[in-house]
Amino acid sequence: MLGIQKFWREIIIAILVGLIIALLNNNGNLSIENAKLDGLVRVNKNMSDLYMEEVHDRYKKIVRYITKIDSMEKVVSSSESRVVYINKERDVKLSSVSKYSVAQSAEYFKSRYKTQDVKVNSDYLMIKDTISKLCIKDLVSGDYARAELKITKSVVNNLKLQSRMKDTVISDIEMNRKTLEQVISIKDSTISLKDQIIGNTQKQLKKESRKKTFYKIATIASMAAGGYLLVR
Repeated sequence: MLGIQKFWREIIIAILVGLIIALLNNNGNLSIENAKLDGLVRVNKNMSDLYMEEVHDRYKKIVRYITKIDSMEKVVSSSESRVVYINKERDVKLSSVSKYSVAQSAEYFKSRYKTQDVKVNSDYLMIKDTISKLCIKDLVSGDYARAELKITKSVVNNLKLQSRMKDTVISDIEMNRKTLEQVISIKDSTISLKDQIIGNTQKQLKKESRKKTFYKIATIASMAAGGYLLVR
């Protein structure tokens, strides 16, 4: 009993030091955990920024494709109008062929084939006039058919290219949707990590408050113990 009374002060101090060390270690663990969580938050932010850059790049690509598609729509519309015009002009020319004179038929052949070697004799050229008109009609029809075919091929090619671009746009939109879902998932994870950091910080504040209270109590206890030992 005398031994305990003799070393009472040292025992009290040792207990207080042990409790203080335990509190400090506990707070240290929370600080380390918060540092790890903060690192994960930064990683999430970098990943989120990277995904958003991909989304923006795809969006720019989509805008470019849509602009091209709109431009092609105008080309297709213009081409279709041109086909209608060609067909009307063909019909007008074909209707006028029946009114050609022998001389006009001869001039047509001369102009078409760039030659003067066309004989005109009454109702005949080198071939009979009625046959020549049929030939002219066939030639006119062929000329306009070829012109229409050329434009039609251009329209078809543009439509095919349009279709591929639209498929690409749809694919990019779908990729953006999936990427944005990943961004949302990362944001949710970041919120959870920040909640953990806030929770740990609140724990630290509470423990700091308890530690200060403990210091006060320990100080009072030490003073009381010291006074008791002095009195003894």
